[in-house]
Amino acid sequence: QTCALPICFRAAGAGAVERLGARGPASVDLTLRDSLQFAWWHLAARIAGWLRPRATVPTREPADQPPSGISVVIPSRNGRALLAAQLPGVARELTGPSEIIVVDNGSSDGTAQWLSSEWPALQVEVSAAPLSFAAAVNRGIGRARYSHVCLLNNDMLIEPGFFSALRSAFGQAPGLFCATAQIRFPAGVRREETGKAVMAQTHRDDFPLRCDEPIAGEDLTWVLYGSGGCSLYDTGMLRALGGMGEAYAPAYV
Repeated sequence: QTCALPICFRAAGAGAVERLGARGPASVDLTLRDSLQFAWWHLAARIAGWLRPRATVPTREPADQPPSGISVVIPSRNGRALLAAQLPGVARELTGPSEIIVVDNGSSDGTAQWLSSEWPALQVEVSAAPLSFAAAVNRGIGRARYSHVCLLNNDMLIEPGFFSALRSAFGQAPGLFCATAQIRFPAGVRREETGKAVMAQTHRDDFPLRCDEPIAGEDLTWVLYGSGGCSLYDTGMLRALGGMGEAYAPAYV
């Protein structure tokens, strides 16, 4: 997987509602049932949100702003070979104040020992037991020392200019929460993340999101979310939100 140029979104963007087409009398009961089901699941989700465990990412007072720089957080479980391929490119692209934090997530392949030997300047957060994605990256977010946190999957091979492109988006869009990237898969593998996530639902049974192909030259487009596998976040905003919600496992929010 390869990360390219960023597409961006803010924490508090404008919402959108898709208008449904008119239905005939024969479908009125079905529509009402669908609405009631939606209301029920929406209420259930809200209750689950109120009852969910609180995230454990330490928060900071607004006056305690981290210094400018990038903290790269890479969760990895038995990914020593993937890290060996990834880390040289990450180190090459990081210029200025920066750090790399690898969260060794219950590995049994000697990842932590290998990192200590081959990459002694890296920070390594070790969990003996495997954690969910959210819990793992929250450990790294908690250790981050700089103004921006990049969450990066261990199977990403970044292209030249990756970090500088993501970082520059924050200068062009004041108040930006996150800048995300496209993911390019090897030839013949279906692409699922384009960086351009939009609200769309062709049929009522469809998942209401999709990833569109960016238009040639398109950049700085407002999108619904940034992939946790290759996005740069404002550290203060991310911590204020409590990091990734650990109630969502194995997914993340």
